[in-house]
Amino acid sequence: MKQIQQQQVNDNDSNNDSNNDNDNVNNDNDNYYGLDQLIHDIDQQSMQKFNKKLRMAVQPRQQVIGNQVFELAFLYDADGAIIELVRYIKEVDLKDGQEMYSGWEPWDGKGFVGKS
Repeated sequence: MKQIQQQQVNDNDSNNDSNNDNDNVNNDNDNYYGLDQLIHDIDQQSMQKFNKKLRMAVQPRQQVIGNQVFELAFLYDADGAIIELVRYIKEVDLKDGQEMYSGWEPWDGKGFVGKS
């Protein structure tokens, strides 16, 4: 996995040298390396080394949190615990006078049902 991470860092460094505009990185499919590619590469290495496939809990998907866009995926580790993978994509550009509302309603502390 260290090799993949280092390769991704090196690829990002070369991308930043040639193109500093993060908005355009995802427009060039040759430069795109998202969680789906990372998971695919790690899955191939896992098959080669351990003869085991990764177990996905949730496939990679994009999610807006605040004014930022992230790519999220969830995997199971060998013991069944969930691992969350998060990749920052970009910040949403707001025009003058525009606001972004979270959509979250404040919780009043009531209605929680837990184990006794």
